[in-house]
Amino acid sequence: MSLFLTPNEREAVQQQRHFQPMSEYLWVLRNRALARAVNPGIIDHTTTVEWWHCFAEYMTDGAMAYALFRDETVGCWLRSNALASCNRPLDDWIGPWFRNHHSNPPLGHLETAHLSWGVAVTYDLAKELFSAADAELIRTTLVERAIPLCRNWLEAARHLNNWRCVLLAGLTTASAVCDREDQLDFILAQHRLCTAAFQADGSYGESLQYSNYAMYGLMIATEALLRWQPELAKELDIAAYARGMRWHAASLFYRKPLEGWGPYPRPRAANFNDSAAMFAPSSDVLCHIAVRAAQQCPEEAGLAAWILETFCPPTPEQQPTDRHT
Repeated sequence: MSLFLTPNEREAVQQQRHFQPMSEYLWVLRNRALARAVNPGIIDHTTTVEWWHCFAEYMTDGAMAYALFRDETVGCWLRSNALASCNRPLDDWIGPWFRNHHSNPPLGHLETAHLSWGVAVTYDLAKELFSAADAELIRTTLVERAIPLCRNWLEAARHLNNWRCVLLAGLTTASAVCDREDQLDFILAQHRLCTAAFQADGSYGESLQYSNYAMYGLMIATEALLRWQPELAKELDIAAYARGMRWHAASLFYRKPLEGWGPYPRPRAANFNDSAAMFAPSSDVLCHIAVRAAQQCPEEAGLAAWILETFCPPTPEQQPTDRHT
């Protein structure tokens, strides 16, 4: 059974598929996946980033579309790119040329984590696409490459920032999908450490944009843990980063179009440093907090729902769609 789309969740989607906003989101999700599947690889002439940086977004997008609609073209594209990524050399899993390729043992980077959760979630949502030999290759790649690369970075690094949250997500998804309980104690210790990156009031030592990236990593790690080991629910401090909704809500200004970026209203915020004023928290993060934090901190969960409804309305075809992570 899939970790990331349970039978109950599938049924809930099916019940809402003819009603707004679910019908619009499903229609756009399917068409986005079909459009990408026209090309054999991950990127095409419309992509604005290198393949590492949209891999997880595109693959998990396609995997969810396939899990719900079973389009053969999307399935073929998913299988091809999942296996191709597993067959890429170690250097590609370490990251682009400017990453550290000389460490012994080798260290993963942000790109490693994206590859890890992209492959792991795709395999979880679309197992039927893969033969026994394919499955063995994927699991071997996750266990012998993704897990150690992510863990090596987490063990070697001493700083506490968005990187640690993202590498934790790469480690956790691979471990959950491959049921590697030998990693669990380390993952839980790292999860506790990562939540300490957020101040008691929910603020964070970098910009809004980087705090969102940290939350994104924690969201993925937390979802993987809760779905893999549900009994851990009381041990995971979701409130630590959910409190960041107060900071985010206070920092948001309004929505209006930006010249050169199309007709859709864009959210603006009091961001700083190497980050954009055109900002709102990721919708995935907002949904996660609205649901998962409802017991620990209901006010912040309500704020997440409010931000989602106010600053992220159903304009899902809004471009670009290759920079979410």
